[in-house]
Amino acid sequence: GLFSVAVQLADGIAQLPATIGLLIFPLMVRTATGHRRAAMWRAFWGLGGAMFLLLVIGGIASYWLIPLLFGQSFAGSYPLTIALFPQLLLLSFMTVISQYLAAEGYPWTQVFAWIVGFIVQTVLSYWLASKWGGFGVAMALTISSAVVLGILLLEVFRKRRSAATMAGNEQAMAPDVSSR
Repeated sequence: GLFSVAVQLADGIAQLPATIGLLIFPLMVRTATGHRRAAMWRAFWGLGGAMFLLLVIGGIASYWLIPLLFGQSFAGSYPLTIALFPQLLLLSFMTVISQYLAAEGYPWTQVFAWIVGFIVQTVLSYWLASKWGGFGVAMALTISSAVVLGILLLEVFRKRRSAATMAGNEQAMAPDVSSR
């Protein structure tokens, strides 16, 4: 009961990064390849900042809103709701990076990241829920989201290194016309 209320509230808040993700993808595709990374970082920090502010306000407001909307017997959902908030912040970052990588050609590592995240989530949820109940599931969500975000960020930086290497090779292979 208490966890279901926390998840309902978290799912409602999660609609913001999901909706923005739908809007970001066409923007990323239309953005010139050379400017796409800068657009991604602007969206990354913009959505992250907005989400952080929303979570702070939501954390303060949910202390009073949960008992008001669901009844005093569900006031215990408040700590569980707060425990789900870090995962929501990570979700906003993952959304932006995923849309950027999809616009860049949807690398296999993006699929790999979500598969690894699913496995980590499943194993940790089983283990931590038996120890700490809903708090264990919230921890598992945050940890698996951090793993997915880490893999996606590694792919972003790997693509940057490979692009820089390619640019360096092209310059090295270009004929030197300055001595003519």
